[in-house]
Amino acid sequence: LAGARDDLSSVIAAEQRFGTHHFTVHCLGNLAEADYRIGDWDAAVAHGDQALTLGLDADQLWLEACLRSEASPVLARRGQWAAADEHIAGAMQAAERTGDYSSLGYAVTATVRLAHSRGDYPAIIIAAEQLERINPRHGIDEPGIFDWRALYAEALVRVGRDSDAEQHLNAFERIARDRNRLSALAAASRVRGILDAHQGRHIASRAAFALSTQLYGDVGMPFERAYTELCLAESLTASGDRFAAEAHLRPATDTFLQLR
Repeated sequence: LAGARDDLSSVIAAEQRFGTHHFTVHCLGNLAEADYRIGDWDAAVAHGDQALTLGLDADQLWLEACLRSEASPVLARRGQWAAADEHIAGAMQAAERTGDYSSLGYAVTATVRLAHSRGDYPAIIIAAEQLERINPRHGIDEPGIFDWRALYAEALVRVGRDSDAEQHLNAFERIARDRNRLSALAAASRVRGILDAHQGRHIASRAAFALSTQLYGDVGMPFERAYTELCLAESLTASGDRFAAEAHLRPATDTFLQLR
């Protein structure tokens, strides 16, 4: 992620230096996503807003769903509901105008992230099923870009649809392994931990959470790692191990406070 930010920043600087702007909008949007993943959330908001403003000013309306999606996750995670709702409603409208799967993928992913931030699991399922119905799949399942499938599988567990969750999680795990996306493997392991805990397999659950925590630490995604620790603490509390749960809640809380 740090290398991605360096490369994207270099392209933006070169574009500004030479007075060309063909790739600036793309790079700013991707930079906002990289900032979000790496935990530099104030920069993510700034770059997301800059990308969207530049894209709309240049009438790049075919990019609007993507740009609004990339500008929204920090707003959703920080509970800035009105601003997040505005971006996501705009992303869905843009996706409907263009009618392409990529735009829909970005818009639905943003919708799913917002619903997850609110703890609204039925809304996650309703949104994600728009992507489930797409055939052929094209790039909708690429976990390096879209993280909707992991959040969808988690939502299925949370509403008690364990067999459906198992089916979708298995498919997501296969894609993550086949393409060696470490962040996707981390997300899949977290959902596996939630599912195992829900079904009373506490030893397997702890192992899955441990792998998720390790992988998120390796790729440097602090929010996702902290959320995994929160889920682990939740399962430990449910199994009666409150002392162990507290040991995971403390670092998770520290990260959430830093990210605001």
